[in-house]
Amino acid sequence: ATGKPVASSVDERLTESSKAHGVDTPTVHSPTSREHALQEQAAVDAFCHGLACRQAVVLPLDGYGGQWAILAYAEESSEPPLDIAAFDGNQSLRLARSIGGLMVNHHATAGVVGWLATVVLGRRSSGSLTKFAARYGIDQRAQKAQESRRLAMLWLMRLALAGLLVAIACFPVSQQVTATAILQPRNKQMYYAPAAAIVTQVMADEGEVVQVGTPLMRLTSHELTTQVESLQIELEKTQGDMEEKTSRLNRGDNLSPLQRDQLEFNLRELDTTLHSLQLQLSDAQQREQELSISARADGTIATWDLKNRLLNHPVQAGQLLASTFDPDDQWSLLLSIPDHRAGLVSDALENSAQGAVKVHFSLASHPDQVLQAFAVNMAPQVTVHGSAPNASTARVVKTEALMQDATVLPLKKDGAIARAS
Repeated sequence: ATGKPVASSVDERLTESSKAHGVDTPTVHSPTSREHALQEQAAVDAFCHGLACRQAVVLPLDGYGGQWAILAYAEESSEPPLDIAAFDGNQSLRLARSIGGLMVNHHATAGVVGWLATVVLGRRSSGSLTKFAARYGIDQRAQKAQESRRLAMLWLMRLALAGLLVAIACFPVSQQVTATAILQPRNKQMYYAPAAAIVTQVMADEGEVVQVGTPLMRLTSHELTTQVESLQIELEKTQGDMEEKTSRLNRGDNLSPLQRDQLEFNLRELDTTLHSLQLQLSDAQQREQELSISARADGTIATWDLKNRLLNHPVQAGQLLASTFDPDDQWSLLLSIPDHRAGLVSDALENSAQGAVKVHFSLASHPDQVLQAFAVNMAPQVTVHGSAPNASTARVVKTEALMQDATVLPLKKDGAIARAS
């Protein structure tokens, strides 16, 4: 405890005086040295009593005595080390040094809350060992030097914290939200399958410029073709029956009044049937004509790989077949905002005087070119993407952003992927 080599006789007096154990006290040459030895022994007894041990070895963890580790023995060691050099050959002492070093490092990094308390309040517990060292006079000069260094570091940390707070107050950091986006023309012409059919001809493909009336594709419906043929046959038969009965009625053929009335009634029925068949045939022929799809407006084919995807493939009624767009028209971005970040965008839209929030984006095909758009509208509900492995990233809020100048787009392709913030 005094920094001197610890002898076995002194170790035996760690918890009680030597007289209590029946061991003779060391020879003391003067009253002054005897009084000092008694005071020292009392301090050692109190120290060991506080640790509930029979022996204790103090190990310095640094070169200037700023930190110590204590190796406490519940029982007296038969051969305790006699000097510091012998400590390094003792496995338990090396273990004590390692554990003590870890505890010092843990104390120095106790967390943000503890660090702030140290900086603001200027309080730091030096541990029970420092209190014992101060009480029993263990290297007070090293304690004072360490305290001076601690105070200097404390004021440096206070100044750094104050500077950080001033920087945050004067230069607030804006919160940016990143999202994936899809480039799309604002206005598109969509072409759907009018009936269940098979695509037998594809006359245009992605990127081709078309004019009004340009044929795009031809569909064939065997069911519709059969229906038209059946209606035509039935219509011809009805017309033949009407002609035959009309001829009999006109010739007279010695018809009785009752027979004449029956012929006139039959002619009226045939006329009604003929009119119905004509309407059905006209409707079927109209639907058959709709199987030939032509461009309704000037534009560019937006749908990719039309021929390979559709040619000789069956389609269902209402299925999207192709789309065209005007490249000189307005373009927009469809943003997929993560659900947990959508609130920031919603607040920004509400607080914006123009009702729009600036969006920076770059196309995946041109990552070095940053463009601008303005978010104007958020969907009222959350969209969940298919079977994504991460549910948090699968929940997104669709948001539309408009481009004011589409001429700066390096690629005008419907469905182009972009990264926006």
